[in-house]
Amino acid sequence: MLHPEFWENHYKKFSVIEPSLFAKFCTDHWINPVDIVVEIGCGNGRDGEFLASRCAKYYAIDSSASAIQSFSERVAGSGSKSEFNFYCGDVLDFKFGELTAPRGGKIVVYSRFSLHSMDESTQNYILNEVVRLNQARIFAVEARTILDPLYGVGIEVARNAFETDHYRRFIDPRDFLDFAMEKTDIQYFALSDSFAVTNTENPVVMRAIVRGRNL
Repeated sequence: MLHPEFWENHYKKFSVIEPSLFAKFCTDHWINPVDIVVEIGCGNGRDGEFLASRCAKYYAIDSSASAIQSFSERVAGSGSKSEFNFYCGDVLDFKFGELTAPRGGKIVVYSRFSLHSMDESTQNYILNEVVRLNQARIFAVEARTILDPLYGVGIEVARNAFETDHYRRFIDPRDFLDFAMEKTDIQYFALSDSFAVTNTENPVVMRAIVRGRNL
């Protein structure tokens, strides 16, 4: 994830712990109690704690030590019986290929508001890793798009990517779908400005659920 110093400071102050609507959407429709969930960009765990309570095993990935520390300390004090695994580092170094879901389960790679914080090559690496997994697997994504009102704000540093106090890459839904359809089956896709409304903004985001094809 780019601009690590921004995210270190951000997660020292970020205190929202209510799970997102996307986390609830995924657990209602795509995540089962026998599944493994791998969250890319877990932040302070606002979604992770909720997801972990609804799957067999949960992995939290974030490059921010502040985020991982905040999340792990809260879990340790909560008495949760869910299985948490924390990984502080670059998602490119995470060993996706070593994951094994329980019998009858699948591997769910979950990304909410982290895809637009990484460059396109990292996004495509993750999609390729999902494809390579040797068990049933899906990639669940919610991310900002080029239809977002913030698109174009800041200094343009790459195609559809801008820097203010941190980096944002706005996803072109057509590009994402074109790449995903070469390698996966699209199970669900939607665009809306009602998926991630806060007190200060209602960004136009995409939701996508893609399933890796049988090897």
